[in-house]
Amino acid sequence: MQTHDAVANTIMQYIAEGPAVSLWSKSVAHALKNHNFDQTPYPTSQFMEPSLLTEAAAVVGLSSVGLQTFTYSLGREAATVKWLFENVTHATPVQKVNLAYSLATTARYQLAREVLSRVEVDRLFAEEAFAFLMVKFAVDNRLGETALHAADFRQMADLLKSGSLAGSYALDAAAQAIVWRTKAQSIPVAIVDELISMGFEAADGLGTGKHFREHISLSCFHRAYAMIPAAQGDAELTRHHMIKADEFAQAAEPKTVAEQDLVLNAKKTVLESRLKEYLYVRNDIPGAKAVGEELVAFDPHWSISLHELAEVCRKAGDIEQTKVLYEKALNIGLPRKSFAQFKVGVCQAELDDIDGALSSFSEVLLQDQTNVAAGINGYKVAQANGHANADYFRAFLVDWKSQGMLPREYWELV
Repeated sequence: MQTHDAVANTIMQYIAEGPAVSLWSKSVAHALKNHNFDQTPYPTSQFMEPSLLTEAAAVVGLSSVGLQTFTYSLGREAATVKWLFENVTHATPVQKVNLAYSLATTARYQLAREVLSRVEVDRLFAEEAFAFLMVKFAVDNRLGETALHAADFRQMADLLKSGSLAGSYALDAAAQAIVWRTKAQSIPVAIVDELISMGFEAADGLGTGKHFREHISLSCFHRAYAMIPAAQGDAELTRHHMIKADEFAQAAEPKTVAEQDLVLNAKKTVLESRLKEYLYVRNDIPGAKAVGEELVAFDPHWSISLHELAEVCRKAGDIEQTKVLYEKALNIGLPRKSFAQFKVGVCQAELDDIDGALSSFSEVLLQDQTNVAAGINGYKVAQANGHANADYFRAFLVDWKSQGMLPREYWELV
């Protein structure tokens, strides 16, 4: 069973076939195909939002539960993952950790959590225990269990202090701690500061790095640390760490398919961070646009790259080009297909294409009847223009209010 959507095919079948596939799809497929489940770390690029599974299910005509549990016609790769899950009681602890990673790469976080609950952690070696904690953190994070992050990172810090792990592990832990402390304040400052200190100590010890793993970890650490001066508006220090992140990513020399995927992801995330640096820290819109165009060229079949460039054009006031970019993203499909459709509608409304905007908002609701933003915007646009579809959108608002889904500030609309 396959569809025209490359990301949906990857989620369903763990494949990356055809010319129009993203780096994410390739990394997911390559990891399952090439990784030895008796070793860690499992190669990963990006853990997607749980909503990706819901969106993919809508695209392929399955229920979210059916997609998550492999209840459809399976190719060899997906059938292997399902078989491993069904026979997880016979797997070794490290094999269970790798299976959890494999499930998490396709946003099957509920299944990954179930597998992790069966891991005999006391039977793991230090590197394997670290891999367990990292994937547990990723799964907890994506399932909204942020209260568990403090314990996850406390255990990582204690493991690092034992002296049984290489410096690159400290860099990896510090990078994740910085990112999620900055994004969601979900990790205590004391633990983050401790890990940052370990990270800089490791970075000093590694110098310019001697091998691939060190280069990738150094790149990730500096890219993450750049978020701290960026949040303080320190453009010079932000640039300093972003330059280091780029230099280490460029220095990494892959020798395997998995390493090739990792270095491409490292270079891509540097571009993503540089775009935000230019847009929000340096206030350099032309510079941000140039980086955005480079990002799209680097991974042309990844819809989110187009979303990033579209936001630069929006900040520049070019609504027409913003719409064009979101339309291109919509044509690619997943991930965040509904988001792209919604943004097309917003642009159409601003360009006075009222019928087009209402059609876009309606399409979003057709795919996701809980999309409050589409309902609110659709109702406001229809009502402001005396459009007959106002009642259609208002019905959603009334229903959401009765279910407690409509934010209080919008109650007056109904």
